Amino acid sequence: MRPPALLCAVVLGFSVCSSCSSTAPAPSSDAKTEAEVYEDAAADPGGPDLGPEYQQDCIGYEFWFCPPLEAIWQKQVIYDRCAEVDCEEVLCTGGGFLILEIGECKEVLECNPLFPDLGSQECVTSDGYPGFQQVVCDKGHLWFGPCTPCDQPEECNGIDDDCDGETDEGDWGECSSPCGDGPVECIEGGLVCSAPQPREEICDYKDNDCDGETDEGQTNLCGKCGPIPPEVCDGLDNDCDGETDEDIVELCSTPCGTGYRECLEGGLGEWTVCSAKQPEPESCNYIDDDCDGEIDEDINCECQDAQVGSLFPCKEDPLLCGEGWRQCQCEDGTLEAPCEGDIVVSDCYSLCHFQPVPGEPCTDLQGEPTLEVCNNYDDDCDSLVDEGLFSSCYSGPEGTVDVGTCHAGEQVCVEGEWGWGTNPFVPGVCHGEVLPLEKDSCNGLDEDCDGEIDDGEEMRPTDICFLMDWSGSMQPEAQAVMGAMSAFSVNYSDEEVLQWCLIIGPVVPSASGFGYLWMVVDLSAFSDFQQALSSLDSGSVSGGEEMLLDALWLMLGGDISGETWGNQAKESIPPLESFSVSWRESEDGEPVKKLIIVWTDEEPQSYLYPKIAGSSVRDLIKATPNLRVYTFTPPGAQQSLWEPYAVDGGGQWFELSSTASEMFDSLTEVIDAEVCE
Repeated sequence: MRPPALLCAVVLGFSVCSSCSSTAPAPSSDAKTEAEVYEDAAADPGGPDLGPEYQQDCIGYEFWFCPPLEAIWQKQVIYDRCAEVDCEEVLCTGGGFLILEIGECKEVLECNPLFPDLGSQECVTSDGYPGFQQVVCDKGHLWFGPCTPCDQPEECNGIDDDCDGETDEGDWGECSSPCGDGPVECIEGGLVCSAPQPREEICDYKDNDCDGETDEGQTNLCGKCGPIPPEVCDGLDNDCDGETDEDIVELCSTPCGTGYRECLEGGLGEWTVCSAKQPEPESCNYIDDDCDGEIDEDINCECQDAQVGSLFPCKEDPLLCGEGWRQCQCEDGTLEAPCEGDIVVSDCYSLCHFQPVPGEPCTDLQGEPTLEVCNNYDDDCDSLVDEGLFSSCYSGPEGTVDVGTCHAGEQVCVEGEWGWGTNPFVPGVCHGEVLPLEKDSCNGLDEDCDGEIDDGEEMRPTDICFLMDWSGSMQPEAQAVMGAMSAFSVNYSDEEVLQWCLIIGPVVPSASGFGYLWMVVDLSAFSDFQQALSSLDSGSVSGGEEMLLDALWLMLGGDISGETWGNQAKESIPPLESFSVSWRESEDGEPVKKLIIVWTDEEPQSYLYPKIAGSSVRDLIKATPNLRVYTFTPPGAQQSLWEPYAVDGGGQWFELSSTASEMFDSLTEVIDAEVCE
């Protein structure tokens, strides 16, 4: 029976490739014999000289796809394995053999094997009743299933049994789980219970595993979710360890400088006085006693008779550098009290101006060199201002510097201001400081700098296997995902309880038009994984046979008896019968979690023959203990198709992005949820 017009459009409506791909050599039924090829070549004056030693077994055959519809139309190529030729001068095969003859394009297949499932079509039973039958493209040939009459009740089988134009519609009943009741749904020809399923218990004040208890084994010492609160100076036992306000020290400051203070133990919630110098009432001593940036302000600071001749230190005009002095003098410049007129203060000069040494020269405007400080002044008298002045700095909360990953940065002094940068210099910037994060990531580090690594969480033994679509359309996303994987895994490089795995597909060698599945690295330590990841070139993604459904089936140990790779996926590395992931069952007596993370921009597809059904893969996911599955796809159709696999695997769907930072943040969220406990 011929398929209807709509079916023909489906069969023939696929894209035409621009290059030819070879299949295994095999002569067609109308191929020339070796002797005929030899005679044709010898009779051609412009052809190759095959010579008297020519052997008939030198003749080889292969088929190339060709227009108008590749994968359906092919042409036969006859080549010579024995001739020594320069392939830059003559036409050769991809294997470097001399081409003797290229045949015409011929239609060799009825349908495109890239699209095996062609749906169903109307038919007539042997009794003359209308019905429907399935149509499948089996290795390029149309296969028609039995004609099922339309008087059949609708079943969950992917077929429109009652011929009403809808498939698998109807009420399939109710089902229940320990977490409640829900409808039975028909999905991809199989009945699936949609009742809420038990999940691993997490600390969220809900009974996730539906055992009648809430947050069992998950709360902290204080009986609440989340990290143990840090102890603060408030008269309460915040960290629930039986002690109050213990071991709390923090930085403090006064207008005069920085110091520290301690919380008084005993439940009072009170602090000791800050150890920094306290401001004092301003007195007439040319010192900033109250630390407000002004000297001797708002007081009567006139020299008295008893101070005539006294010297006070200074660093100001007209002195050019170093430390100088000012002197209380009589208005006429004399130093004998009582003065006849007012008592005044001289300008700032060097000490020798006031106390000259006989026989030694005096430079009035050059003071005594001192250590250079950040004040836009030449303290050390080397004709440079604020040179070489670096200082540590930290702008985080008090008590967090040098705790966990937090550490101070560095500043440089320019024209009396601390900051960082050149062209431009930015005042106030603290270069290189690391401040607390809002919350620790689960990576063995104290990133919120509260003195507790991972907020008290520990990493459970986990096998992490990345499954990545390596097809041509994934190139921008592949670069982002690889960058995120590299940065993400480095954070956990020291965690021996974690092992790493990477599988990609389809990979298309230059000499072949077919994709294959490649286990780049089986579960191994971080160093092996990182080396394998760095060897990949994200710019080489190609192919169009996304066999990720097959990969999931193989990764989880699905039955492959009687399975072979179909026409478009020629092989796998390792071979099909050896393709398995070395999942650990336990580590030091503790069960090992299995974590699969999938990235793709295509729908779930199978290239094994017979093909693997999506419902079978989902059943296997649900039956695999200690497994979590996360899927990354574009939103829309791909999300709706891949999200059920994540849900069945206890994980969730994430949006695929071409931005590495977004992929990194999503991966961190996954690890926080799955690896830490």
